Order: sequence, then structure tokens, then C-alpha cells
Amino acid sequence: ASGRVASARVEVSESGTNGGRLAPLNIRFVVQRQIVIAGVSIRPGPTEGTPIARDEIRARLNLLEPGRRFSMASIERNADEIQTYLRDRGYYNAKVDHEEIPDPSDVTGTRRRVIYTITPGPQARVGTFAIDIKGYDPNFVRASLKLQPNAPFTREILGDDLTRIKQSLIAK
Repeated sequence: ASGRVASARVEVSESGTNGGRLAPLNIRFVVQRQIVIAGVSIRPGPTEGTPIARDEIRARLNLLEPGRRFSMASIERNADEIQTYLRDRGYYNAKVDHEEIPDPSDVTGTRRRVIYTITPGPQARVGTFAIDIKGYDPNFVRASLKLQPNAPFTREILGDDLTRIKQSLIAK
């Protein structure tokens, strides 16, 4: 009920024979303490384009608040969430590593710190941004678009530019 036990079992065995009478029993309680998260650190490497915001990454992390149960599946799922965040910002070759270390201030050994180390790699850049809509002259809106050749790519900027193009079509 305390949430501090990951698993528990009871092992019972006879301690031997006692001349036909009931033999004493050996009872052993095997308790595995629950590991909990002490904290999460995010260590982004240097970027050559759009900066990586620790607060935005932290907002995407699920079930990793201090005091929550430690789960390797949850830690790996959150590494995938960080990877998705990086892809949205054009870092398609990013690498996200995680390590779990004992909390140095914990004498019980039941608290772990989770550290995500991010190696962003190069940010994707725009090669060309072709607009091919029958009956539409894209030169009217092209100068206002942020996705120009060799500009850093992010899904957010792509969304903004698509909105500009749609607004231009509506205005026409």
C-alpha cells in the first residue's frame, strides 16, 4: 500500500523431519524495493540552427516526475518523444541517449536520476520549396515565405508558410 515495494513473495519450506511429528517451517519473505525517479536532467549538445528548448522537451516527458515509479519502458518512450521533438525541428539525425544513475543523496538506493543526452547533429535545410497549383502564380507569396533555399527547416515554419499560401489563395 505504501508504493515502496516492486514485488514481494513468501517462500515456505520444511526445516527437516521431527520424528513423525509436525516439522518446523522456514518462512522467508523476499521483498524487492520499488525504485523511484529522483529527477530528470536534459543535456542538449550544441546546435547549428534552431535552438533546442529544454522546457519544451521537459513538457513532452510523461510519467517522469520525481517520486514516480521507475520504469525502463517509460524512460525509453520518453526518449522517443524527445526524438519526435527533434525531428519536428529538422534534426533528423539526432541521437538521444539515456542513463540512469543512483541519486547521490539517497542512502537507501531506491532513487534514480534519469539523464537524457542529446546529440542533435546537423539541422535539415531547404533545398527547394516548389509551389505548383494550377492557375496560381506563387511569385506573389514566395518572397514572404520563410522556407527559402538553404534556410533551416522546421515543421512549425512549414506550417506557417502553408498558412500564408492558403491565405493568398483565399485572397485571390
